[in-house]
Parts: sequence; structure tokens; C-alpha cells
Amino acid sequence: MASLGMFGLLGSACRSHLSLDPRVSGRRTGAFADWSLITPQDELLTTARTEVVIVGSGYGGAVSAARLAAGGAKVMVLERGLEWLPGDFPETMYQLSSATRQRDPLELFDLYTPMGGDLDIIAGSGIGGTSLINAAISTRPPDIVLEQPQWPAAIRAAHADGSLARYYDRAAAVLQPNQFAGEDPAKVAMHRALAATIADGGEFQYLPLNISYQAARRGDPQRPVQQHACALCGNCTTGCNVGAKSTLQANYLPMARAKGASIFAGVEVDRIERAGATWRVHYTARSKGERITGAILADRVIVAASSLGSTEVMMRSAAAGLAVSPALGTRVSTNGDMLGFCYNGDAPTNLVGRRPDRVAEPVGTALMGVIDYRGVHAHGPRLEDSFLLLEGTIPVALGGAVAKALAAYAHGQARELTTDQLDRLRLDLDAPDGYHPDGALAHSTLYLACGHDDSGGRYVYRAGDRPQIVWPHVGESPFVPTIEAEMRRYTERRGGMFFRNPRSVLFGGRLIVPHPLGGCPMADDARAGVVDHYGRVFDNAGGVHRGLHVLDGSTIPRSLAATPLLTISALAERASEAILAGNA
Repeated sequence: MASLGMFGLLGSACRSHLSLDPRVSGRRTGAFADWSLITPQDELLTTARTEVVIVGSGYGGAVSAARLAAGGAKVMVLERGLEWLPGDFPETMYQLSSATRQRDPLELFDLYTPMGGDLDIIAGSGIGGTSLINAAISTRPPDIVLEQPQWPAAIRAAHADGSLARYYDRAAAVLQPNQFAGEDPAKVAMHRALAATIADGGEFQYLPLNISYQAARRGDPQRPVQQHACALCGNCTTGCNVGAKSTLQANYLPMARAKGASIFAGVEVDRIERAGATWRVHYTARSKGERITGAILADRVIVAASSLGSTEVMMRSAAAGLAVSPALGTRVSTNGDMLGFCYNGDAPTNLVGRRPDRVAEPVGTALMGVIDYRGVHAHGPRLEDSFLLLEGTIPVALGGAVAKALAAYAHGQARELTTDQLDRLRLDLDAPDGYHPDGALAHSTLYLACGHDDSGGRYVYRAGDRPQIVWPHVGESPFVPTIEAEMRRYTERRGGMFFRNPRSVLFGGRLIVPHPLGGCPMADDARAGVVDHYGRVFDNAGGVHRGLHVLDGSTIPRSLAATPLLTISALAERASEAILAGNA
């Protein structure tokens, strides 16, 4: 893509300077200075026009930034959150509760629990998006999923001829997932052993994780990143302070930066509008309590702000006059995600994280072992009968609070407990630090499943507010009893108490969705979807808006029975190649 000539003065910000937080102002110093990627906000505030604006720095945004910058485009990435480096992430309950966007829009965790909605969402906010707080799982969906009619014909054809697999391989070559090869941590050993005792159980394996188990140099040779060996501390989902998790700060984003992309923190996009032959992107820049509004013109805009974030930007843009498909907000999926909990079982599992410098016995990664109930191990002929069953870890920041809350709840059902279970429960109740290493929580197992729902949710937008998911009967979906029955079976083998969802048990919360999909679904035309197979946004006249794309989980039109990061990355690789070739 050729560079633009002289920039005009249109779209410049109304002020040229903020009192800058170090995490929005440019390269940082310290042990992980080589991970620092951000460009000072002033450069954005004084720029009127560029070639490509990418909204969000998660998987879709990072992949497209790396590939388009390598192709010669002038790329600017706008991320609403801060730059979080290893060592910045919370390790106490106080730090965790202080790091939410509900407290400060620049913070790390977007825990969205709207009144009137039927589902809650958790997402990351920062340079690298949700890769900062995910479990880094790079699983691929089974072939049958990519053959389903909800996908555009071009995606199904690409899967059939093998070309889609090449983009999965290309993404995996950058993300470099690994499978653990050491001795089973206790929680994984328990999961493996239980799978072996169930006659019709699934196949156990270690998950492919974007985690480094030994020190390595990664990223672009021009901007290499030093990764450290995983400490198996169990805190991946509150942020890796070791520098072992391959967040996007360690691969695609350094590649983008090395090729000249600018990456801005603390910049939230409000809406997008057509401006003649270009696009005007309206944004709000924040730092240390200050905020200014501005706009920048771009030849091409790629919205990659997550299922909720991208749908939100597109809905605000539509409300301001952008012509889009009436399918905007539809085909929302939980990815068949379910939580379950075996509490106070008959053997220790050591599932609570430790501070990295205090790991006496390896806890393991956040999610490490999986039992595959897909293919020949599925519980029936329907897609809803197939799923992955994973074991999880409770991060150190939550361990004490969860131990106390669950012990107090279970104590009210003391008649159902054995003497040994009561003794372990009391250890947690009496522990001064919240949880006891031999207590009830340390004998528990956290389950997470990825399966299939019918993508029946819908984002509903009200002006001045964020969209919320409306899906009244999601708890009655067929995947729920199928997965819950297997979780209960494992819990019975352990002699524990089964909780459907520990958050619901303790706080009356709804189902929380860590992998929301849809909202801007891809389809063959604007009657069924918001974007085409390259993420190009449909207009309302039977064509597409030239130069406007959505590339992230919001475009995936159905559940995957796999964690979505690798699929998002593969689709972004495919679209980026088409953009550079002039085919999109």
C-alpha cells in the first residue's frame, strides 16, 4: 500500500497535550523495557491523517497491524487501555478490585455486568487486549464446525481446499503454542486420573498454550522480546508477572512496531463516519483523569475491539448515520462456555495460585489439562453433545476471598459433609490469610468447558449506554445439561460438592462469558451478517463499505467448541493477505 503524501489539517485534536501517565506516554524502563511498545499520545493528537487506523490491539488488531505494516502501510493502533508489562499485574484482592474499568476506564479488567442483560462479559483492556488476561490456549475447532452453514461459502470452501489451514499454521508459527512436558501438577494429575476411570470418558491431553516453559528470545528480530521460563504459579488469568506468557506484546505487536506501526494506549474510539473517500475516526484520549476528544482521517479502518467492543463501536457509528446491516448485534454466542466446581473433594489438587517467588510446589498454568469430548468421544450425534472439559486454577489474588466465601456457603449445608470435609472447611474459615493449603479449597477442582450453543444472543443498544446481551433462555440451551452432567460425574468420583457456577452460588451472578463471539457476524450478504468473509462491512445497498473492516471475535458466526484466539488470528491473517493483494 502506497504511503499518502501531504497530510491535511482536518481531524486534529482540540488540544495537543495531556499530563501523561507513563503507561500511555512511550517506552518504559525496567526489567521488561524491551516489552514496551507504545508511542506517546502527542503523536496521535497532532496527526490529522494516516493510511490505516486499527481499533483495538487484541488478536485481530495485532495480526492486521503486523501484516499491513510489513506491507508498507502507515498504521496506527488505538487501544483504550494502558500498557501493562510483567510485574504490573495484580496479586492481591485489593489490587485486583482496583484494576477494573468500572473504577477507571483505563484499567485492565472489563467486567461488564449490565442491569437487564442476561449474560455478563469479562474482557481485557490494555496493549495486547484480552491476551493479557486469558489462559493463552491455542486450540483449533474440529473440521465439522468449519463445515457448518453459518459460515460464508468462501470460508467453507477455504476449509475444504486446505487453504484456511495454512492461515491457522501461519498464526501458530507466530504465537508458538507449546504443550507442557514435565511431571503433572496435582490438579492435572487428578484430571488425568479421573478421565481414565470413566469408561466412556474423553481423551486427556495437555493444552497447546502460548506460554514459554524455558527462556527464549521472541518477536521480530528488530524488536526481540526476552521471555522467561514459566514458574507454574497459576496466575495467567490475572496477568503474567513472570514474562512467560506469550501475550501479543511478545509476538505480533513487536512485529508491527518494528515495521513502523504506532501503538497508542489510553485511546478509546467513539464512532466512525464516512468522510468523502476516507474515514473519520472519532476518539477520546485519556491520561491521569484528563480526557480530550479528537479525530483522525484514514483510508482504511479495521475495528478489532472484541465482540462487545467492536459491536459497541459499530452501533454508535450506526446511530450517528453509518449505513450497516440490520444483522448488527446478532448471532451472539457464549462459545458454549460453562463453569463448574467440585468443592472439597477427597484428594488435594493445589489449585490456588502462588506469587511467582513463592511457588514451593508447582501449581500449573491457569488451564493446563483438557479432556476432549469431540469426535468419537462426543456424548451424542448433535454438535451440542461435543465439548472440551478443562481443569482450572484460581489466581492468588482471588484465593483467600473464594476460600472464605465457599466455606461460609458450604457450612450452611454441614449435614451433607463428612467429618474430614468439615475439618478442611474449618481450616479455610480459620485461616488468617483467607485460605489454608490443606483446606477445602485446596481439595477442589475448577472446571471450564467449551462447547456449542445456538448463537441465539443479541446485543441491544440504547443511546448513551453500552450494549447488553439479551438471551432470556440461554440457561436452557441443550449444551448446558450435557456438560453439567459430565462435571457432576467427575465431582461424584471425587466425593465433592458440585456447584454449577461458583459466581452464581456466591453472588447471585449470571453466566459469565470469557469468550463471547458474534455481534458483527460474517455471512454471504447483509441479510444474514454484518461483514463478509474478509471482514468488509456491508452497506445497506447490497455492497460493502470500501476500506471499513471488522476483524475479531465479533465476526465469528457460531460457537467453536475450541478457544477462539487461534481462529480469530487465522481469519485476520487471511483478510490481511487479501487487503495487501488488493482483493479486499
